[in-house]
Amino acid sequence: MPETTSTIRRLRGSLAARILTGVTVAVGFALALTTAYFSIEQRAALDRDFRDQSQSFADALAAFAIEQLVAIDYPSLEYAIGVAGRKNEEIQQIEVLHEGRLAALYRRSEHSAGASFNSAVTWQDGTGIGEVRIVFSTNHLAALRNVALRDSLVTMLAIFVALGASLGFLLRRGVIRPVEELTARIEQAIGDALPELADSHDKDLGTLDEIIRLERRFTSLLDGLELRDRARSLAEKALIENQQNLERLVGERTDSLRAAEQEAVRQSQVKSQFLAAASHDLRQPMQAIGLFLHALERSKVNPEQAQLVASLSASARLLGELLDALLDISKLDAGAVVPNVAPVDIYGVFAELEGEFSQLALAKMLRFIIVMPPQTPVIQTDQRLLLAILRNLVGNAIKYTDRGGVLIAARRRRGELLIQVWDTGIGIAAADREQVYREFFQVHNPQRDRSRGLGLGLSIVRRLVTLLGYEIDCRSVPGKGTVFTIRVPDPLIANRGLSDSEAMPAEELGDVSFLRGRRVVIIEDDQLAAEGLCAMLGSYGLIVTAFANAGEALAAPDLTGADFYVSDYRLPGSMDGLQLLQTIRQRAGRPVDGLIVTGDTAAEQMGVFAASGWRVLHKPVCPVTLIAAIRDAVRPSGSAGRRRSASR
Repeated sequence: MPETTSTIRRLRGSLAARILTGVTVAVGFALALTTAYFSIEQRAALDRDFRDQSQSFADALAAFAIEQLVAIDYPSLEYAIGVAGRKNEEIQQIEVLHEGRLAALYRRSEHSAGASFNSAVTWQDGTGIGEVRIVFSTNHLAALRNVALRDSLVTMLAIFVALGASLGFLLRRGVIRPVEELTARIEQAIGDALPELADSHDKDLGTLDEIIRLERRFTSLLDGLELRDRARSLAEKALIENQQNLERLVGERTDSLRAAEQEAVRQSQVKSQFLAAASHDLRQPMQAIGLFLHALERSKVNPEQAQLVASLSASARLLGELLDALLDISKLDAGAVVPNVAPVDIYGVFAELEGEFSQLALAKMLRFIIVMPPQTPVIQTDQRLLLAILRNLVGNAIKYTDRGGVLIAARRRRGELLIQVWDTGIGIAAADREQVYREFFQVHNPQRDRSRGLGLGLSIVRRLVTLLGYEIDCRSVPGKGTVFTIRVPDPLIANRGLSDSEAMPAEELGDVSFLRGRRVVIIEDDQLAAEGLCAMLGSYGLIVTAFANAGEALAAPDLTGADFYVSDYRLPGSMDGLQLLQTIRQRAGRPVDGLIVTGDTAAEQMGVFAASGWRVLHKPVCPVTLIAAIRDAVRPSGSAGRRRSASR
């Protein structure tokens, strides 16, 4: 008997028993709440279904009764509702009222508790002509509620039993057994490391639960190890001090490197900001200069004046080329240049280079040679970007060569296409062969002769080559010449025989006489630029209206009647050029043609222009390019070529 009492006391004090009791009560309470909640929800769902089905039946019967009530065919209506009532055992009564009077009635002989549903009978114009009242029995609904409640209680009981059994098994396996094993291991550790504590058991240890027993033995082990920990603490403090010193040194070095990196990024940002600001500020007057010169060239001038105009045009063109180089750098750094890859015939590219540079080479008494393989390669690339690369290389070759010649060659080697530009010019020293790709670096130009450019050409070449996924290298002997090689990986998609007639000449402006009398609206706050645009466009017979800001333009009553719109991006006030063109399009209620002119080359602004959907021309705008855009937008229907809208 004492042994049984001791066993019962030990079981009651067991951790498993206490946890199981507490969790069982909590789970039972949670299950009861869950069952009550779902029972209420199920009861509500049954009620909703009952109401929805009953109301739907009443609405359907109301729709059916329209014709009988209009025709005052009460017998047919009463017959029909009688058939409907006898088929549905839940229907207790159906009344059909016509303008407040009873028109038809069905009533079941035996009655039970029910719910009434009404539906108005309305004519097509919404006029009410009667009402349908139906009483449905709720006996079936009550039975469904009882069944749902019974199922919920049975389910709760099954879940409760299953959870109790599973919890008891998991508790024993996942908690009690690991605690007992851990206690045994601590006993073993005490016996091995601290034998003097092995026999110091508490007398009442056997009557305590597993966690308390574990805590008592673990405390004993910690007490025994405390002396050893004190000895180790001194060594740990020394180690921590050394670690802190090391971390401090690493932090100082890291801060120095981070500061150097931030300074490099800042310098790069300053450079990009300088390029964008300089390009924007210089393009505004260049815009006006170019437009005035173009208008002057089209006017009647004497030979002496024509020579002066030609000299001014050459100087303006040189300055425009320098600004274009700055713009190209800004575009590439901003990631606004996206290659348009398509099949490109290398022969056509070389033929275009020959047409552009052969006369320039002849003027310097240089040989200009093109060498092609027997079969012309056709490669997948962006022809515009490839031409920009080769124009820079060939232009530099002619610029820095005074005798001998320039050779352009293409040849295949080991699955690559090598495009090479050779010259017999001044050459590049070995120490400068990587420097030539830096911005503003020029070989043999210490006086900074602007006729030789800004030193941005090869910087643009390196960026474009990287953008297309190619490689470029340079070999040179000072005083004898240089060769630049572009390596195009896996380039060949086809081979074609050479043809003497495959060069693709640049598009000319052609006949633009049909532009006379067309109306163009200009929004430009710079007076000189606006006057230049008006003079240039007026020389083609266009009718030009100029506004200084968006407010003046939007106040004009005939603003939306123009054929084309040219707006500066930066305008006084709160509205910029993109917003103005969009507002004009919305007011017109139709597609409108227009473009933006700007000198802004900031990296973030390039992305805004690319996403706007409007064509953008950068200052100084080429007059022929602007006239071509207007020509394509307002070209008469039926004329050659396909209209290309500047506002996509």
